[in-house]
Amino acid sequence: MTTDVLLILGAIFVWAAAALLGVICFFSKKPKSSQSQSHAQLLPVGIADWEDIVDYKMLYVDKTSLFNSLITTKRKVFLARPQGMGKSLLCSMLADLFVNGTSDFKHTAICDNWPDQNRYQVIKLSFAGLAGQDEVALRNSLKGLLVEAYVNAGFAQVKKMEFAATTLNRLLGHLSSISLKNRLVFLIDDWDYPLTASYGYPVRYQAVLDVLSEFYTWLNT
Repeated sequence: MTTDVLLILGAIFVWAAAALLGVICFFSKKPKSSQSQSHAQLLPVGIADWEDIVDYKMLYVDKTSLFNSLITTKRKVFLARPQGMGKSLLCSMLADLFVNGTSDFKHTAICDNWPDQNRYQVIKLSFAGLAGQDEVALRNSLKGLLVEAYVNAGFAQVKKMEFAATTLNRLLGHLSSISLKNRLVFLIDDWDYPLTASYGYPVRYQAVLDVLSEFYTWLNT
């Protein structure tokens, strides 16, 4: 697969720890309904969707000044932090930027400093949904996650590929043809969940390793 790919694996900044250095922002986007007024000025505790934070005018520590260097330094980026420290929200923010530009980032540092004005199709995956007790089930689960992610990114034809490709390897071959023709951004959240969930179960742990190894090998070629 040869394509311009930015790979964010479990991407995160420690937003809470940076609060003393950040700037708390009020966002100007109008709420979707009158009920949204009750959410005004709330902290987005437990919320991992950037659109919700903007729509409901929640308080937010603006660390988007770091985004420019994040995406321009390397084509593949791996950032890891413990569970519950903002990686899902960061993936949501980056997806919004790559798909829509800075329209949802008014009054943030990145608004006038986003380095790429192009629009991209984002393949957003969460491996929290990778399920199965053996390698066959895990491969089928990953197939389903990939098909859903590509369809959500606008590649409706992948739904037909799911039935034609009887194995994960064959599906990856079909997806390579899409990657050759498009500039894609891959955002992978909860990259470690299948491994941590399999800790103490050596057979399943090895099956997860084998399946993810095949996927990342494909992604890296």
